[in-house]
Amino acid sequence: MLTYVNRIQRGRCFAALCALGVVSVQPSELRAQIPTCAQAKSTVLAEGQTRSQLQQAWSVIVKCGDDAPPTIVKALRLAVPFTVKDTLARHAAWTLADRRLTDSVIFLAKDAAQSSGRRKELMRLLAHYYNPVVTLYPLSASDSNSSVLRYLLDAEPLEGNQPMVQSDRDRALSAIVWMKTNDPSLEVRKLAAAVAYQIPPM
Repeated sequence: MLTYVNRIQRGRCFAALCALGVVSVQPSELRAQIPTCAQAKSTVLAEGQTRSQLQQAWSVIVKCGDDAPPTIVKALRLAVPFTVKDTLARHAAWTLADRRLTDSVIFLAKDAAQSSGRRKELMRLLAHYYNPVVTLYPLSASDSNSSVLRYLLDAEPLEGNQPMVQSDRDRALSAIVWMKTNDPSLEVRKLAAAVAYQIPPM
């Protein structure tokens, strides 16, 4: 029997998967409606889909092997920041541990055309890629000593067909270090400096 603490840990562990619909409370009701990978890809890249349709589609895509990373990357590039589509695409990028996501997220995080708020969210992904048990909260810092890291009790990313290796994690951290001196936003630079100073190796 799970203890109370274990139930809390398990619930937090599955937070990203629940957001995507990977963990379903009533799977029997959805089994007949589960889309194929091709259908799911069309859904997340199309316009006019409901949140429920997008959640179900993403829950399929993260398990679509080699089709998953390019679909996630394309969705991140096309989505309007902080919309439902953008949020769910970032959840997918968080959930799937596949090295093919690293460079695309780095590119977007360094892109000054992205809003400072979105660059912070992308930095959160990079920190997670460097160390999967870490998340950033809050997304602000007054200096490098400001507490910006939170630790997940039980982090179990969904491993992709090309799992992340140390060189991918190192590139993610190097991008954060780059952001602390090169990002056009002082707020982003301060956050990056705090993350680079505090984040522990995996």
